[in-house]
Amino acid sequence: MRTLFAVAAALAVAALGGAILGEYTLGGLVPLGAGALYGVVVAEVLVWVGRRPPAWAMGVAAAAAAVGAAWSLWISTGHHLSYASGAQWAAVGVAGLAVGGWAGTAEWAAERSARSARERRR
Repeated sequence: MRTLFAVAAALAVAALGGAILGEYTLGGLVPLGAGALYGVVVAEVLVWVGRRPPAWAMGVAAAAAAVGAAWSLWISTGHHLSYASGAQWAAVGVAGLAVGGWAGTAEWAAERSARSARERRR
């Protein structure tokens, strides 16, 4: 049940973040950084609520982040996606990849922390 709540929270944050990011027109390489941070926020909510979410949950959150980034691009270009730059389109993929990277790293860190705690108890 926790996993479903985590996915729902990640979907909500992805939608809210997409709407907020859409209010800004980002130029240069800034969209790549914004996409990465946006993906990290979505992933952090997923990990925070779900503790150790399964791979399918990370996939859903990554897809939600990518869709949210595309939605923000649609909003920021005034509903004319042809105005978007290459960096802005790349940010859509970066947002999705950031979710997988951050959530996967969190899983690794949790395992490392648990192993360290077991070793200290010995």
